[in-house]
Amino acid sequence: MKPYPNYKDSGIEWIGKVPKHWKVRKLSYQFSVNTGFTPSTSNNEYYENGTNDWITISDLNEKYVSESSTKLTDLAVEGKEIIPKGSLLYSFKLSVGKMAFAKKNIYTNEAIFAIYPDKNINLNYYYYLLGSILIHNSNKNIYGANILNQELIRASKLVVPKSEEQTQIANYLDHKTALIDKLIAKKEQLIQLLEEEKTAVINQAVTKGLDPTVKMKDSGIDWLGKIPEHWDNHRIDWIAKLIRGNTGLKKDELLNEGEYVALQYGKTYKVNEVNDTFNYYVNSEYYKQNQVVNYGDTIFISTSETIEDLGHSCYYNRKDLGLIGGEQILLKPDNRFIFNKYLFYYSKNIGKVLQKYAKGLKVLRFKIDDLKKISIPLPPIEEQKKIVNYIDYEMSRIRNLKKLYKKEIKLLREYKTTLISEVVTGKVDVREKV
Repeated sequence: MKPYPNYKDSGIEWIGKVPKHWKVRKLSYQFSVNTGFTPSTSNNEYYENGTNDWITISDLNEKYVSESSTKLTDLAVEGKEIIPKGSLLYSFKLSVGKMAFAKKNIYTNEAIFAIYPDKNINLNYYYYLLGSILIHNSNKNIYGANILNQELIRASKLVVPKSEEQTQIANYLDHKTALIDKLIAKKEQLIQLLEEEKTAVINQAVTKGLDPTVKMKDSGIDWLGKIPEHWDNHRIDWIAKLIRGNTGLKKDELLNEGEYVALQYGKTYKVNEVNDTFNYYVNSEYYKQNQVVNYGDTIFISTSETIEDLGHSCYYNRKDLGLIGGEQILLKPDNRFIFNKYLFYYSKNIGKVLQKYAKGLKVLRFKIDDLKKISIPLPPIEEQKKIVNYIDYEMSRIRNLKKLYKKEIKLLREYKTTLISEVVTGKVDVREKV
């Protein structure tokens, strides 16, 4: 893409030169900034059975927004100015720079400002421009996060081409960003397919083995079906020692260094493997002999607020000792019968079964006795090791592909950001591209 033929200094340090025929104006000169409100959260009459959409930052996830996660009652919005359909919304507190167009009349909280639609303003152009420019007018708080206020917003300088050119720029960026977003969506879909493949690989290997020609027999387990004829079938408590975690590990007491790896519930319930990158520790005051976790042990999450996370398991892949916290169950494999990592891989099959035993309303849990009575199909030890080697290889292949796709997504997003910035600041001329 070629640059414009003539440039001038914009007076904006980070932008530098802009096309000679563009104007530079304060945001407050171009349009008004309208912020929202938050009714008292202690008054249920403002929220209970509300029907009015009240947009917060968490609702700004796409280019257009119409539904809010929280709704307000008529009492809460009485006397408040409604934000009309077509308005451009911008978050300027906490998560600075999230944007969307209102697809219908809505209200917002005070962390969002709105620019109302106006026949003299091309809001689609300003969607791209503000998304690229305003962040440069922000300050940093003590934590290094970007912050804006109404004064900074109104004082922000904008680069403004003529109306026709604004439309050309917006149309060009609509087209180009849609193509980029489509590529990103395809990469994200590939990552999701890899997750499904990972589950399928483990399930097939630990229930059917690696030899597709082997004779099969009925497992005697309804949800499992047939297993290789030469495999045994044993309850988990026959091939592993089960221990309920009850060490009182609190997340605000965890250390960056210590004598024992601290397997606190909040730090393990999303982790598949506890390895040397897991840096949470406690010292000897928490030590309990029957709560020690050794290399090759498997940990089950026995409590969760969501059914999907109940029965999640992780593998302890460290040589130093760990201590298991509450809301977890520790499995110590008997190496005479089961290879440690084979037990872990098979545990990925058990989660769905344990979810059937879930009890509770707000918090779901299963009992250690529910886990004890689950049966596990058991190949000979040497075959278990071959299965583990095969799964390890496949997991590594899938992991590397996911890294590749995530890197490509990151590069595409960076390219999209750079493209928008180059176009809305006049570094490239796209008028003939539309």
